[in-house]
Formats: sequence, C-alpha cells, structure tokens
Amino acid sequence: MKRFLSLILSLFFSMGFFLYGANDESEKKDSTASAHKKAPNGTSVTIACYNVENWGKTDRWIGESKVNNMMKPAEECEAVVTIIKKINPDILGLMEVLRTPDDANIKSIRNALKKAGVDYPYMATVIGEDKRAQNLLLSRYPITKTIDLNKDAFTMHVKQQVDGKWKDKIITRRSERGFIDAIIEINPHYQIEVFVAHLKSKRPAPNLNDPKTREFGEDIIRRNEALLLRSHMMERYDENKEVNLIVMGDLNDIITSPAIRTLLGNRGSPVLTHRLPLKDYLGDEWTHFHYPEKAYNLIDYMIVSDGLMHEFVEDEKKSYVYREKGDDSESLKWSHASDHRPLVATFLATNLSLATSSISQVVIHKEKIQSSH
Repeated sequence: MKRFLSLILSLFFSMGFFLYGANDESEKKDSTASAHKKAPNGTSVTIACYNVENWGKTDRWIGESKVNNMMKPAEECEAVVTIIKKINPDILGLMEVLRTPDDANIKSIRNALKKAGVDYPYMATVIGEDKRAQNLLLSRYPITKTIDLNKDAFTMHVKQQVDGKWKDKIITRRSERGFIDAIIEINPHYQIEVFVAHLKSKRPAPNLNDPKTREFGEDIIRRNEALLLRSHMMERYDENKEVNLIVMGDLNDIITSPAIRTLLGNRGSPVLTHRLPLKDYLGDEWTHFHYPEKAYNLIDYMIVSDGLMHEFVEDEKKSYVYREKGDDSESLKWSHASDHRPLVATFLATNLSLATSSISQVVIHKEKIQSSH
C-alpha cells in the first residue's frame, strides 16, 4: 500500500502539481524533561548521525607531540556544537562519546548543546564490550521503548599456528559497542525505530586473520557484527512489514564490503532496505577523512526500511552530507570538529499506508517541506 501511494505521489510531482516499549529499565530520560513534545500528524522529522571523534579525555597528537589523557580541544568541541546547532536535528545519533563511570562526557555534550539552544530532553545509550567509547541517542521526542542490544554473541573459527602447525580454534565475541535500539514517538500516529551502530574500527586484528580465505580479522568482526544487527532488523520486519526503521552510524566499511552488503540485504532478499542517497551540495558522498593516508571514504550510513523510505524527503537542502559554505565561520568547518561529517535526513512524519487525509493533502504538505528553505 505504501508503495502504491508513493507512486501516486510521484505522478503528482511529475505532472507539475504544486499542491503540494518493553524494556522500561533501560529507558534513559531526564526526570526534568518537559511534557511530551509531539508533532502534529503530517509534519516532518529530521534525523542526523555524527561521529564526534573522541568527545572526552584520551591520548592525542597535538602537532608532532603526543599528549596523554587530554580533553577534546575546546575549539573542536565548539565546532561540534555549532554544526549540530546549524543542522538542528530532532533526533541525533552520536558515536565516540568516551566512557566515564559517571557519564561525565554524556552530560558534557548534552549541556553544551543545551547551552547553545539545542535541547534534547530524551536520551538512550548502551554499554558494549568497548571500555573506551559508546554511542548516544538524543531526541526532542519521547523515547517510548529501548532495548539494550549488547548481549548477543557470535563465534569465529580462526586458525592459529602452534609449533609450526595450523590449528582450529573457536572464539566467542560480542559486538564491541553494542547497538542502541529505541522507538521514538513523533506524534500519536507515527513512530520511528532507531538503531545506532558503530561497527569494529579499522584497527588491525591480525590474530583473527583467516589464512584460508585471506579475510582480515577486523573485517570478520565487522561482518559478524553486521549479521547480528541485521537479525534484529529482520525481527522488527517480521513483527510489522511496514515498520519505520532506520539504522545509522559509523559502520567503518565501504559500500561493497560484506558488512554493508549484509545490512542492505543480499540480492534476492525478501526484505528491502535502502541506503539513503545522501551527498553534499558539491555532489560528494564521502563521510570520513583519514589523515595519515589523506583518504576520503564513505563509511557512515543511514539505512532505512522499505516503509520509511516512502516518507524520505529527497531534497538536497533537507537531506544531505554536511559541508560548510565558503563564507561560514571557522566553527562551522567540518574539519575543525571531527574527522567525520554528519549525515542528515528528513522524513514526512505520516504513515503513507495509514494516511487518513487525501492524496492531495499529502502532496501539498510534501511540497511545503521541500520549499520551506
């Protein structure tokens, strides 16, 4: 039904019509949060994801010198906050918020955003095997349910050389950072299920290399983490074929890799998932700059269910990879904030298959969104 209605909308545009949850204990919400802020049915919602590159204290290189246990420089923190303020997303997924026992860095970034006028009363996070960094989900709208996806394990069959002979060994691992799974209520008739993921880094894991397939250990870990995440996506799809679902984050791999192909679904898969075709105003899609290699790569993604894809607003001013304009201030330059660029996507907050308004009303609203720059 969604697909049919989406086709009808496309016909309207092409003809030139300018009418336009269950785990309560894991829910993270401020006790001082304001009353539920819900958008009226039919408005839009903007979602962003952003690897903020080590928000907190860690060892850093300053020029040619290494400084231990240093806080992220103030100018970088300011740039992160300024960029997020400019994007002004309703839902924000963050990666590389460094862990502390008292969640000091989570409080730090939320307070910095609130001070800048970007307040998110609702949040969710999850603790994975990684003792260093965690993911964070912030929302202006109520998070009605969260599930901590940090207990799933996978096995790896590895070959290790002992006394000059290769021997098989089976090891068990969990996803390094876990996955945030949260249902967010945009309005009484519209919910989005959000997964925030940060797959295994590109840091080599040579002890897990597979000499037979020549697959590197770090790639094997990412592929298995992707399989775990895909299994949870399929569970949601089995429950509701038209689920509004988005997976977003730093997936640390190129689009042709086994990990990303797993999340998108193999050819012939009965479940349709889509990588959002995001790019900046120059047409570039890359999301990460690796300084040692001077290499630009697409490794951050937004992947959505077939249901949510129909509500995607494909407008370069509403859905894009962030890039500052030439006359923007220094604090708006992506390179002053992180080695990643944020991804931004806007959706029409109406289930098209359940829309009670006429088709013309939906078309009217969709054009309003696309033209209100």
